[in-house]
Amino acid sequence: CGKCASVCPVGIEVNLAARYAEYALYEEPKGAESQACIRCGLCSFICPAQRPLMQLLATAAAELEKRRVH
Repeated sequence: CGKCASVCPVGIEVNLAARYAEYALYEEPKGAESQACIRCGLCSFICPAQRPLMQLLATAAAELEKRRVH
């Protein structure tokens, strides 16, 4: 629905970035936005579907960091 994107303080299109993370498409442009996440939790709080948005973005950011190091 996009409510999560409307509350994101850093302007991430959370709904899209989380969907990319669910399918392990971390390096796609929207998936890579996860690295900008500040883990405030507003997206998860406002999500009417109660999707684990912050956790998905955190997983994607960690995976991208791991790939960058190796």
